[in-house]
Amino acid sequence: GCPRFLTGGCSFCVEPSYGIPQQRTVNAIVSEIESLYNLGVRAFRLGHQADLFTYGSQEIGEYEFPTPNADAIEDLFSKIRKVAPDLDVLHIDNVNPGTIARHPEESKKVAKSIMKYHTPGDVAAFGVESADPEVIRRNNLKGDVEEMIEAVRILNNVGGKREPRGLPHLLPGINLLYGLPGESKKTLEHNMNFLKQILDEGLIVRRINVRQVIGLQSTNLEPTSHKGIKRNQFFKHRQEIRDRIDIEMIKRVAPHGTILQSVFLDAEDGNNH
Repeated sequence: GCPRFLTGGCSFCVEPSYGIPQQRTVNAIVSEIESLYNLGVRAFRLGHQADLFTYGSQEIGEYEFPTPNADAIEDLFSKIRKVAPDLDVLHIDNVNPGTIARHPEESKKVAKSIMKYHTPGDVAAFGVESADPEVIRRNNLKGDVEEMIEAVRILNNVGGKREPRGLPHLLPGINLLYGLPGESKKTLEHNMNFLKQILDEGLIVRRINVRQVIGLQSTNLEPTSHKGIKRNQFFKHRQEIRDRIDIEMIKRVAPHGTILQSVFLDAEDGNNH
């Protein structure tokens, strides 16, 4: 579930349909990790949730953007480290940038708690989806452009720290979604301007995911999906992001001299990756 179920959440997402989010207890999570660790697992990612920063919040079910609970995060991560002291990877998944923008101080405390126990190179996946005001309005997205950029600033301020010759501790990852209602050719301009502003401010994002919705038959997106942007426009835009934004961000994430541990290279054979 997602805390934004109170207002219906994002138009394309199934999570709000589950109602109030169900959260596992700290002991349940730690017990599972301990069992896997004892079997030899050394890499863990805390996922399958809409917003990790609201774990343990007492306001879930009352407010669309609950106040983060840093004590709950501290309790969870510290206990994970006690049962898995020599793990290789401990990373997180989704974080609602709207939560960070609305609760900056509490979010900083949460990020600092995570950074005490996780492993560097971590990514907080920001579901920005679109920087087009019309798309944001039509699809009840998480916030306006300035709020999304402010969330990037806040997480950079705390999570951009790095160990000597290592990767930054905790950076945002940007998710952009195309094919949504209200989309037009201007959407491409809005999204590129959003990414350029992040670049021009000297901020860092760990990665940018460019995705498309599928307007399946009998869903709310079927009549409107992919009506505003032509296929060739989308692919040109995606390549522009790779060429103008991604390369510079990679240089910022891992400048010359950075030591990368346990690197796995992608293999490509025709259409197989």
